[in-house]
Amino acid sequence: MNDEILALKQNILSTLESDVEKWLLEKAFFNLQEQNNEIRLNNFAYVLRELIDKVLKRLAPDNKIKDCAWYAPTRDTRPKFTRKDRIYFSIYGGLTDNTFEELDLIELDTVTNINKIIHDLSKLTHIKEQNKNSKSDIESCALSALQNFYSVFSTLKIVHLQLVEHLKDSFYLDILNDLMSEVVDDIDIYATHHYIDDICIDTLEFDFEPCNIVIRIYGEISAEMQIGSNLDVRRGDGSTFNHSFPFEWKCLSDYDSPGDIELSRENLYVDDSSWRK
Repeated sequence: MNDEILALKQNILSTLESDVEKWLLEKAFFNLQEQNNEIRLNNFAYVLRELIDKVLKRLAPDNKIKDCAWYAPTRDTRPKFTRKDRIYFSIYGGLTDNTFEELDLIELDTVTNINKIIHDLSKLTHIKEQNKNSKSDIESCALSALQNFYSVFSTLKIVHLQLVEHLKDSFYLDILNDLMSEVVDDIDIYATHHYIDDICIDTLEFDFEPCNIVIRIYGEISAEMQIGSNLDVRRGDGSTFNHSFPFEWKCLSDYDSPGDIELSRENLYVDDSSWRK
């Protein structure tokens, strides 16, 4: 087995999470190495395709897809979820056409393109009478299959991250303004007077749930703290100094009105442990 195939195997392995997923990848390679098996390439591709479906089910579980506004169930008693449904949810969660319009997003042909890549991989699972390929032909086809596999999930990740970056740009200023108004009371209890110098947002995380976008904000509040009145400070009985408070805030954005962020003080946590030391 050539080095390029082995390198791709390690790259794919690093993206898998469960023991079952890793076991399936090993079984795919076990099939590929069965030198006396004329359909070893077909078996290899079949297990890879099953592995793709298993990873997609992890990224897009049935119970989450069925709660999405965009999901159109069939008339069957039990809901059916297509591969396209899972690919779409893995990237966009519950985003609807209205969300794309409100956020000025362009829905790419990513779902269709990824589904085509999987379809191309499926072609290798078909057993034909003329299956006696040379070792170099088998390795070439196996490499192509692995490249397709890796392309599926790298594309999912890239497009998802592009979406997250767009939302960061869209929401950043609104979140910052809301933070400025909400953190005043949390800091006020620690000093006679305080002045917020800066609020730095270090991280914005987005989870695309079936019914809303969950936004988690991590950062730091820099403030000038004053102990005692202005007169106390002038007399030397009070003091002023700078202090920083890490904070976390969880808020929600509805898919129908993504610009209206649901902010709750109950979900705002200001870490005052360094102040109390």
